[in-house]
Amino acid sequence: MMTQTFRAVFFALIALSLFSCKKDEEVIIVPEPLPTQVPDTTSLIFNFEAQANNKVLTSGSQWFTLANGDSFTVNKFNYYISNIKLKRADGTIFSEKESYHLNKHLDSQTSFTISKVPTGNYTQIEFLIGVDSVRNHSGAQTGDLDIANDMFWTWNSGYIFFKLEGSCKTSDPNSFGYSYHIGADNLIKKCTFNLSTNITAKKEKQALVTFKTIIDSIFSGIGFDDIHAASGGKQAALIAGNYKNMFSVTKVDN
Repeated sequence: MMTQTFRAVFFALIALSLFSCKKDEEVIIVPEPLPTQVPDTTSLIFNFEAQANNKVLTSGSQWFTLANGDSFTVNKFNYYISNIKLKRADGTIFSEKESYHLNKHLDSQTSFTISKVPTGNYTQIEFLIGVDSVRNHSGAQTGDLDIANDMFWTWNSGYIFFKLEGSCKTSDPNSFGYSYHIGADNLIKKCTFNLSTNITAKKEKQALVTFKTIIDSIFSGIGFDDIHAASGGKQAALIAGNYKNMFSVTKVDN
């Protein structure tokens, strides 16, 4: 009798022990993961104002004069700005994703917005004039790289980085057309601007950077008797070397 009672008590204790362990396991609390912190960001507008002879370019009927006495009009003035980078005071660099923007000055396409810029103080701007070699040879694309923008070679694979067209007059009083279409991997130009006024990127507040695009700079050291048409070779390289210097930052509005 004692043996049976002992066995019953023994097995009851084991069952109770197992039940207690199972219960303990069920009430274990797993800590929740900490929320991921998303950095504060804002947007930034780049605006470009084209000028020649210190006059704002407003239409294709305006006549301007070069230092050598040649005169010209501008009927088309387009170019690509790409691979934009912003450098903060602490050395951190922000690189815009899908950074391809087309300016078409006589079509009122002279500004664009850069999104998701981390907040902070930026002291330097860098960008390319043209389209980097990877995207330059990736075929027809979308957005500002759409071939419908009339900035894609019809006879070659790739983009026209820079397009300037109009009429001109030299010592011959009769006017004739000029056309500069530049675009080749070796003619991509990098521009860097050290800012006298920092860009102060603040959350939910949009900053504005205004650039002056000086058309006169494109003709530095050349006249229309020298070059009235260019799409490659030494002439295109000379023009590309000039238009690298056509930009200046005139104002930063924070």
